[in-house]
Amino acid sequence: MLIRDCNPGDILIAKGWDVGIGRERFEGIQEAWLIPHNFHWKKSKDAGHYSTLLYVGPTRIKHSYKRHHFLTAEGSSVYLHGSEFRCLELVNT
Repeated sequence: MLIRDCNPGDILIAKGWDVGIGRERFEGIQEAWLIPHNFHWKKSKDAGHYSTLLYVGPTRIKHSYKRHHFLTAEGSSVYLHGSEFRCLELVNT
């Protein structure tokens, strides 16, 4: 999906992906990436594995880097780079 198609409050899923939490933290938000579940995205997607994310909105990290703030189903507050949107799908509610 495209970033412009997403609004704060939208629920998104990443089919075949897990949220990998990094070490960097900025104002309580943890850096993260989408990584293939069990290191094999296609098999995991076909098996029905997915991660759920609630989009909070865009944020600025260190006053220059634009990232996107999400809450995970596990309750983590994370930020992702905009390129990760290619792996996300909007859930129709």
